Amino acid sequence: MSSLLTIVDNGDNVIGTKHKDQLISGDIYRVARLLIINSKGELLLAQRAFAKEKDPGLWGLAIEGTVESHETDEDNIRKEAREEIGVTLSELEAGPKLRMQGKYSH
Repeated sequence: MSSLLTIVDNGDNVIGTKHKDQLISGDIYRVARLLIINSKGELLLAQRAFAKEKDPGLWGLAIEGTVESHETDEDNIRKEAREEIGVTLSELEAGPKLRMQGKYSH
């Protein structure tokens, strides 16, 4: 079965959980993203694998992941940084929470 995600309302209040493959249009779930910017102001991007179901081959942030129900945003982004680029993060600075709208919201 797919990952268990926390479903939230428009105010980011937890209203339940669902497996990723059970999401329906209108469900809002959490995704964590990490912006890595060097001293020249350049942003680290990565190309999505062409085998991905969602947005294959598109360029985006190098570190991002869907937050599973047992994780915090910080836990997730630390895990994704280790998995995606082999980096252990020491300090994080929280950015704004944004709502992205597509087939699903996150």
